[in-house]
Amino acid sequence: MKFQFHFLLFAILILFSNCGSTQSTSSQTTGNNNPELMADKLTAEMVSQLKLSDEQTKKVKAINLKYIKKSQDLRKQSSGERSTMQSLRASIQKDKNAEMKQVLTESQYEKYESMQAESRGGRGQRGSGGRSRN
Repeated sequence: MKFQFHFLLFAILILFSNCGSTQSTSSQTTGNNNPELMADKLTAEMVSQLKLSDEQTKKVKAINLKYIKKSQDLRKQSSGERSTMQSLRASIQKDKNAEMKQVLTESQYEKYESMQAESRGGRGQRGSGGRSRN
């Protein structure tokens, strides 16, 4: 009986340790923390939506990578300070938009702004999810 209990406990520990390692591996393979993969994905979406030229694509990718890295650094430095992070994020976005405006045509930039507005709208709806705070 004692042996069965220890065996069951051991099996549960192995199961939980495997779940944790699988999760961290899956986030690495999806690129959630890899700025280069994130920039590639964002740039590919912009190429598709904005019909970027090859020259624009190179510049946009560099801008995306630069500001993804800045955002990640901001998250690390702010240590969860939401108000600080929001104001700094707004400043970063303003700088990014200024650089994008230099690369994109007027009509592309207008479409870029509408893409951002859609993205912000989707995030706000996702976060409000109907749960009440008590």
